[in-house]
Amino acid sequence: GVLATDALELQGLTMATLSRKTRERLKAELPPAASISNPVDILGDAPPERYEAAVNIVLEDEGVDAVVVIGIMQSPAFIPGKVLKVLKDAKVFGKPLVFVGPGGSYSDRHLKMIEEEAKVPSFKTPEDAVRALKYLVRWSEVRRKHCVR
Repeated sequence: GVLATDALELQGLTMATLSRKTRERLKAELPPAASISNPVDILGDAPPERYEAAVNIVLEDEGVDAVVVIGIMQSPAFIPGKVLKVLKDAKVFGKPLVFVGPGGSYSDRHLKMIEEEAKVPSFKTPEDAVRALKYLVRWSEVRRKHCVR
């Protein structure tokens, strides 16, 4: 989360300030040790249900434009197929979502699966994910400026 935050600032993007309602909902759903401020930290032992709660709650916040999800695929609680479904289902919010899965060949295999099956851009590093979001923001600005409505 810290690497993603630093990368956002370096790319000229701004971290969203989560609403009080969002923080309260996160507090009710996540373990006491979790961070309910941005960046949200659902902890390294997070099962898919915790990813689902956090991703959905954050995406519902009107002040959030996009979400970077960082998964610890090496955790025994991380179930790639179930997290893939969480990411796929979260697309109903209509906000950009990218996934980061650091690690070796095990992570690579699952990143490819997430990207192909959930159609969620997946990256090895937070810096690469944030760079992709920066390009999306830039594309959106150009499109807004040059497209007739």
